[in-house]
Amino acid sequence: MLLTDQDELVHNIMHAAQQQSGRPFYTIPAHIASYDPRTHYVRCLIPSIINPTTNEMRLTGWLPFFTPMMGPGWGFQYAPFGGATQENYQAGEQVHLIVVDHEDGSYECMAYTWNAVQRVPNPNIQPGELFISDPKGNTVYWRNDGTLLVSGGMNVVVNAPQNVQVNANNASITANNIELGSQGETLQEIVTAAMVGLFNEHTHPAPNGTTGVPNQQMGQDQLTSVVKAG
Repeated sequence: MLLTDQDELVHNIMHAAQQQSGRPFYTIPAHIASYDPRTHYVRCLIPSIINPTTNEMRLTGWLPFFTPMMGPGWGFQYAPFGGATQENYQAGEQVHLIVVDHEDGSYECMAYTWNAVQRVPNPNIQPGELFISDPKGNTVYWRNDGTLLVSGGMNVVVNAPQNVQVNANNASITANNIELGSQGETLQEIVTAAMVGLFNEHTHPAPNGTTGVPNQQMGQDQLTSVVKAG
């Protein structure tokens, strides 16, 4: 939807009237209508500003959308769903706009806010904790007990061009199936306590019966303590 010159004039008059009445505002609740990933800009509907001629909510131009971290070609970029319309403005995420210039009614999009329609993702979070989630169920949870909990909605994939290193006093993996892969090298065999028992007690068929157990027994020294994959 494009604003006409008359829409802009009415909007500016409303701003001027608010300033004259001594009630200038600095932030305005709004809802995201659309998002441009190339620029990280948004357009928003402002329910509190109604055009008296068309009885429609104010639709902003493209506004810079704040981010907590950025640099040339890197940073924290979240693509909002948007979708706010004149018929249902709550279909788009609720945000707050900073009023940059009262006279010409220009804004910048500052931050999200949850509401009764778009509820908080973790109502049980405790003071001092941090929780991040996405619509697919992927979460990262920094808890007060010192636990960093990473959960994938479906899959968790870690990729690195060189090395992945994990340091811990103890590491455990629980899964129905565990596979170690390698490119160009052979995996080191694993010797377990079960293998030690089998080796130490095994016998072989012989002409007059079976052989005895091996003279050289395996023990704790033969157990694998470190597992490596090439």
